[in-house]
Amino acid sequence: MAELFDEWRSAVDSRDQKLILTLGIPYVPTTTSTFNLYDSNKSLTVADFPVGAIQKNFDWVHMVSFDYFVPKKDKFTHPHAALYDHHNPHINTDYGLDQWISKGLAVNKILIGLPYHGWAWTLVNPKDNRVGAEASGPATEFSPDGSMSYKSIKDCVKSYEAKIVYNSDSVENSCSFGSVWVAFDDVEVIRRKVSYARKKGLGGYSVFQVLNDDNWILSETAAERAGENQLNKRLLSSPASA
Repeated sequence: MAELFDEWRSAVDSRDQKLILTLGIPYVPTTTSTFNLYDSNKSLTVADFPVGAIQKNFDWVHMVSFDYFVPKKDKFTHPHAALYDHHNPHINTDYGLDQWISKGLAVNKILIGLPYHGWAWTLVNPKDNRVGAEASGPATEFSPDGSMSYKSIKDCVKSYEAKIVYNSDSVENSCSFGSVWVAFDDVEVIRRKVSYARKKGLGGYSVFQVLNDDNWILSETAAERAGENQLNKRLLSSPASA
């Protein structure tokens, strides 16, 4: 991988026109593979991403800081893009960011991801709608995997007169209606995460994805908190230091 990145940079630099190289990275700089699946003594192989080569060759590095918990995999409700998580201290954006930085990736190259989507679980007991409540899987009435755009979530909140809850510990929003529980980022979370990016000195933030927004509400909130005078709706990322 490191050799590929070196060759890629060399090829780009040989062009007359200056190009910007970007890379999407997982929230932590390691990847784990499981072997011996039919053996009770499972073994794990952990490989580090080539942080030095990433640092040398890429201009922006987009951290995929969401989808930590999803209803097809996790049979309990949980924030999917928590900035902090006291219950899962190694599965959250703040932890992952510190891991990349400690490995040598420059802070000002990293952009954290702001998800414009949420995940909907089906509650086993509709009256138990807390974080960590038992769930049977995704709420498939919205999509096969339970994913929902921010606009769809806000439409459901309005239709069902659902209450949106802001969890200041994890920095994540949730709502529930009937047997459905949804984790997502609303305006409070976007403000907090962009402020976090500025305080950390990050290169900025990226969003996934623009078409999921509800009349530019999240994008305008992020731009306002980033200190921009105007929102350029053609851009998918904005410098946190602007």
